[in-house]
Amino acid sequence: DLAFMSNAVGPDYFHTLRIPVVAGRGFEDRDDETAAPAAVVNTTLAQRFWGSAANAIGKRLRVSGAGDWRTVVGVAADVKYARINESPRPYIYLPVLQWYRPSLILRARGAAPIDVLVEQMRARVAALDPDLPILRASSMANAMRGAMMLYDLMATMLFVFGAAGMGLAALGTYGLVSYTVKQSTHEIGIRMALGASDWSVVRAFLTRGVRLGAVGAVLGVLGAL
Repeated sequence: DLAFMSNAVGPDYFHTLRIPVVAGRGFEDRDDETAAPAAVVNTTLAQRFWGSAANAIGKRLRVSGAGDWRTVVGVAADVKYARINESPRPYIYLPVLQWYRPSLILRARGAAPIDVLVEQMRARVAALDPDLPILRASSMANAMRGAMMLYDLMATMLFVFGAAGMGLAALGTYGLVSYTVKQSTHEIGIRMALGASDWSVVRAFLTRGVRLGAVGAVLGVLGAL
């Protein structure tokens, strides 16, 4: 026995979500309750049991709670099923026409704006069954934002702390250069007396500050790497 995740999907599921079928075929309208029980597995499951995607075609497996033995008709590419950072895991797809579930998610893809697609989908569902409820509608972009929310928050916090660190470093560099300038008042007076221009004096101290900042930046980048 093997514990794995599963899902009941329709004939156009893989095409709609752009999941490549690397061997065999996806589900078709003929995979209904009158046809032989079928299944599509992902690449990880195919490689674990049969060594390759091609070898999995025609093999049989049994899913607990889904009836008799099923024949593998296709192998789909691995995707993310539960978490955005998960490792590849075995997964099996069953045809919804053979394994009906009362609560379904309708996936759709089109060139029209999201609002237009949602209204078209609602109208189509209402035409099929006016009493069929649609609990909510959302875009894949919103789902992705939800999945990435924690990572976006972490990235934002790292940016804020990094910017604060850079600000403190710049403040420290300014303080050091300012202190150096104050300590060099006598040197500046001598240079000015010898004919040095205001810009040459400013440039000399700016060069020291830039050099100090560059050394700190290089050391910081190396430490970060």
